[in-house]
Amino acid sequence: MKNMTCSDLIVRYLEFLDVEYVFSVPGSPISPLYDALIRRKDKGGPRGILVRHENGGAFMADGYARATGKLGVCCGTTGPGATNMITGVASANADHVPLLAITAQTSIPDFGWGGFQESSADVTDTVNMFDQCTRYNSLVSHPGQLEKKVASALQTAMQEPRGAVHLSIPVDILRSPWEGSVKYPGLASLLK
Repeated sequence: MKNMTCSDLIVRYLEFLDVEYVFSVPGSPISPLYDALIRRKDKGGPRGILVRHENGGAFMADGYARATGKLGVCCGTTGPGATNMITGVASANADHVPLLAITAQTSIPDFGWGGFQESSADVTDTVNMFDQCTRYNSLVSHPGQLEKKVASALQTAMQEPRGAVHLSIPVDILRSPWEGSVKYPGLASLLK
């Protein structure tokens, strides 16, 4: 677990649930998650699948979950990258399909400054938007709460009634070093 980032922690959780693919359009704020996917690719970790539009990525994650019974995962960058996924996420949630949507967020110190594609509550409140179409929805505001929120989101997505969940994670947290161990609290019960 040496030299892990918070993005590496997320990827380890996806590996634990045997997720094979993460569907998305890459962008700078979500790039730390892509870096973590690349680091684990040769060790059996999930593979990033490039899509042409974030909504297509959400629907591909939905289709993957329907076909396999596993968790579907999609991610998007800040602003329109996040809002483009909403229709696919809402569809999965309405049909009780287990889906995790991860959206990047502006760095916390930059909230409220109107940065390019900022999606904090001060500009385009994507967390509030996803609240209307998910079973679990949260902003990770510091690295210390990441593991608990990832575990809560995954448990909510996979337990009956299944559905879509969303985590909004600022880019500075995605890049932050992960100081703890990987605990997988409560997730073992989700594996068949």
